[in-house]
Parts: sequence; structure tokens; C-alpha cells
Amino acid sequence: MSTQALTPPQERIWRHIADCILRHGMAPSLRELCDHLGVASTNGMSAHLKALARKGYIDRPELISRGVRLLRWPEVNPADYGEGTHAHTVAALMRGVSE
Repeated sequence: MSTQALTPPQERIWRHIADCILRHGMAPSLRELCDHLGVASTNGMSAHLKALARKGYIDRPELISRGVRLLRWPEVNPADYGEGTHAHTVAALMRGVSE
């Protein structure tokens, strides 16, 4: 698995997935990704997700709704998220500290 650089659209998708996981504890659906990022076609979004998987940023098990798992996380500032979100835990794990 390689970790190649992302295109600007892929970067936005990757960061939005991370943001949803941090705020809600789950990845967005394919349709939610399309709606948030202004992509009309779920096929187009699927192509972006396949590229993110190929580049080593996500894992996307087949036939699982909201089944996107991040393999690489963007830097997280817990102050950007309220209490009760997953941001503090993710930030701690990224530092190698368990809370």
C-alpha cells in the first residue's frame, strides 16, 4: 500500500470523512459525501474513494454502509471539536498516548 499525494478533491473528501468520524463517530454515506462536496454522481465519488484506498488513505470494505475506515488521519486539533466527540481520543492516539 502506497501513500501518494492527494489531489485537491481527494484531500477535501479525506478531510470530510475524518471530520464526520470525529464529530459523529461514523463515516458519511456515499450520498452524504456527494451532497456535502457538490458531486452529482455517486459513481464519481466512488472513483475518488477507490483512489484514496489505492493511495493508502482509507480502507473501504465492500457492502458495508458507512464502512470507510481511515488508515491515515489528518492532523487533529481537539479544540476545533466540542466535548463528547472523538477528536480528543484520536489526537491522543496520534501522539501515542492512551487516555
